[in-house]
Amino acid sequence: MNKYLIFILCIINIQASTHPAKKLTLRVFVHGSLRPRGKISDMIAIKKDRNVADTDYGRTNNYLRNHSFTRESQPMQDLGLHRITYKSPDSSKLAAAIISELNNKKDELVYTFGWTGLLSRSGRKEEGIKFYNELAQEIKILRSQNIDPRIEIIAFSHGGNVALNMVHAFNNNPEFIVDELILIGTPVQRDTDHLINSKLFSGIYHFYSSEDLAQGLDHLSGNCHYCHQRFAPRKGFRLPKKLKQIRIRVKKAFTPKCPSSDKNRVCVDPDKYSVFVDPGHIEMWFFGWCARGYREDYPLYPLPIAIFTPWLVKVINHLPSDAPHITANIYPQAGCLSLAFGTFCKTWEEFNLPFISCTDLQELKEWSLSRKPRCDVEKVYRQVIHEALKQGPLRRRCRDNNKSCRRIK
Repeated sequence: MNKYLIFILCIINIQASTHPAKKLTLRVFVHGSLRPRGKISDMIAIKKDRNVADTDYGRTNNYLRNHSFTRESQPMQDLGLHRITYKSPDSSKLAAAIISELNNKKDELVYTFGWTGLLSRSGRKEEGIKFYNELAQEIKILRSQNIDPRIEIIAFSHGGNVALNMVHAFNNNPEFIVDELILIGTPVQRDTDHLINSKLFSGIYHFYSSEDLAQGLDHLSGNCHYCHQRFAPRKGFRLPKKLKQIRIRVKKAFTPKCPSSDKNRVCVDPDKYSVFVDPGHIEMWFFGWCARGYREDYPLYPLPIAIFTPWLVKVINHLPSDAPHITANIYPQAGCLSLAFGTFCKTWEEFNLPFISCTDLQELKEWSLSRKPRCDVEKVYRQVIHEALKQGPLRRRCRDNNKSCRRIK
């Protein structure tokens, strides 16, 4: 009797093992660095790649990183890999929901990876190794549940360099492949640019804007004194075919007769006169209500470019072109999109496609604004910065509620 029971159990196990795994998209958001605030000696420590966690800059950065206000306008949670649930910040849930809505997918697993945000090249390497190991552990759990995840990483600013540093862990223990690595406004540095050739990444999509001035400002945390907006070949380093570099441009209708209050709401003829208002660094990632630098007259306000990138990648992959560079001209007020394929200097072919309709875009904006924090954002911002500066013995004058105060040791 026991022999028959063992035989039946073996048959059941064989049938369960041959059952096809469920396909799901596992998407991870990786935030960027925070604005550095510290003394000159702290900046020297960053340049020499010393440990800056215990400096004024490190303490201030840690306070801002862990404050709830910092998470109000971007997909960001605690340190490490965390799934976005109903307990997550509204901005994280909103970004995940909009991307799922645009891609018509409801069965996605969405996570955030939180890191220190410090300007430190050795720190980013350590965080990249940590990111890979935590993601590998999560994938093992999903595979044990008969789920075969498709990995997609959306990384902003130096979060992109954290994602590239995953290669150091992959080389020692290849556990999975990243199907799509989407870099948004990532400073291109010689420390990490060559890592795009790793087998860890099946496809790499680098989104940038010519008006993103902050992307090239990091002169401290790299071996070189400068960083670039685009990946470029050099001696001993070639760009792989799997890399697509996409320049984002946004058009805005110029209609003087139209009241300024209706300028971003009325559908217009794309043949009418328009001007380019390309996104800045803040507008590439943050929602518009808490981030300084996001223009309220920007045509996509309060939406960040990041939420459109997975949809744009899907559109680009369905078009018959293997050009290394793409210029994406978005005209939200006309509901159209133009993709110019070629190189940075020359266009080979151009495709005119529909974008989100004006009505749907307006509903998306209103839905986003309904999640806007119900507080005086500017007042809270000043208060948070003031408290952050008090974390270290910084002798500087701070302004809080129009009153001046001096920090004492």
